[in-house]
Amino acid sequence: MQTIESKKLITQITKDCICPYTLKFIGIDVSKNKLDVYETKNNQYFTLANDKEGIHSSFSKIKRNQQQLVLIDLTGGYEAEVVKEFTVCGYNVHSRKGVK
Repeated sequence: MQTIESKKLITQITKDCICPYTLKFIGIDVSKNKLDVYETKNNQYFTLANDKEGIHSSFSKIKRNQQQLVLIDLTGGYEAEVVKEFTVCGYNVHSRKGVK
């Protein structure tokens, strides 16, 4: 299940991060046709289409705030639109190759 990869990525980032407050992490595992999204605050998992409509529908599920970090798995270019849209909409975004 791809949420395991997202959780591994979140775990690795948190080990590298010393935070003065509790951050909410959003892990997005990107593939050609879908986005597997995991939110740590509510331990919520959902899947969306990897297209503009799917990306924009995620904004209603993931409310933007300054105490969150959106982690997006690098996947050979399939993540480009996701990174762009989240960044343009003001989310704190970090892209990184997934941990295997």
